[in-house]
Amino acid sequence: MAQHGIPGVSGQKYELIPERFEVGAGGYLTGSRGDNIFGLDFEVPGYGRVDAFAAYHWKLGGSRLTAQLNLNNILDKEYFARSLERSLDLHS
Repeated sequence: MAQHGIPGVSGQKYELIPERFEVGAGGYLTGSRGDNIFGLDFEVPGYGRVDAFAAYHWKLGGSRLTAQLNLNNILDKEYFARSLERSLDLHS
């Protein structure tokens, strides 16, 4: 069992196409995490998530502006992100 609230394995990677228009996607993978509530040990299961983004860059005067759209959990999977503050949050 992992330490309380700390994932055993995690990582994230984004691949970019740098131009005026930029797109990217990445995955986030975490292992199971252990916790203890009222003296009861339990394990929060690991999960994987896929995120994506699109951005557009332009210049206005001497400044570079960026508009970006982020999409998290694009496969719409349910997962337990954490067990902080002695509660479990279910994301979908």
